[in-house]
Amino acid sequence: WMVLCWNMPRLSSSKESSKAIINEHVRKLGKPTRPEILMLMVFVVTAVLWITRKPLTFGEDFVLLPGWESLPLHFLTRWGIPVESASGWVHDSTVAMGMALLMFAIPAQKSEQGETEYLMDWETAERLPWGVLLLIGGGFAIASAFSSTELSDWVGQVFSQLIAGWPAWALIFAACLMLTFLTEFTSNIATVNTVLPIMAATAVSLDIDPRLIMIPAAISASCAFTMPIATPPNAIVFASGKIKMSDMLKYGIILNLIGVFLLTAFMWFYFVPQLGIEFGSAPEWLHQHKP
Repeated sequence: WMVLCWNMPRLSSSKESSKAIINEHVRKLGKPTRPEILMLMVFVVTAVLWITRKPLTFGEDFVLLPGWESLPLHFLTRWGIPVESASGWVHDSTVAMGMALLMFAIPAQKSEQGETEYLMDWETAERLPWGVLLLIGGGFAIASAFSSTELSDWVGQVFSQLIAGWPAWALIFAACLMLTFLTEFTSNIATVNTVLPIMAATAVSLDIDPRLIMIPAAISASCAFTMPIATPPNAIVFASGKIKMSDMLKYGIILNLIGVFLLTAFMWFYFVPQLGIEFGSAPEWLHQHKP
């Protein structure tokens, strides 16, 4: 707050006028329409299906709610499909695709000509931000390719040779610094999907706890404040037209550096003792999962 308010350009609008603008927009929205209510129901059902796909358990024995994933798997296997193949057909993306297709079949309202309009039609689908979807999906695909081709292991070994012998606090600081400024030039989701497998492989090569560098790296990906492309909040603020690019650069770099130091200190003094991370040796579960 101090950094943002220090010598920042003042906006002419007052608190009362801003509140009036918000109230006016809320008034124009009016009451929820039938399509909006149906869309909310689709969203809720989708979220519930995602949450309840696998059994909800507490501890090792208590099952609060059995997952529904076993039902379609049962029918698929009865039709002669091997279990290994059938298990790949039922996952979160199956729910997303199914609910998206269902929107094309749910009647929403009648048009002025008396024709039935559905929750989704292809004209509306063409206006979706496919670039953003491809960016996010591409990040997951790249991360999967890094792991399946063992490229992340190779890059991790190269990094481990460069930073071998560094103290633990320096590793944390380097992870925060790299992710913070790397995210400025690409989406934070794509950055995390690409870099975290490399971080994990680096930790394995250094024989240290992966959480030591992966936790601060993941948090740092959301602490980039300079470029609009870095995070959605940055893009929203810049799109308002109230903030100049020069202002984002000037104050964003300061916030980035403050975030790096704060995350390093927070990881060192809070997360490390809370998670029981030991320096100089990897946890037993890491050795159990090594290939």
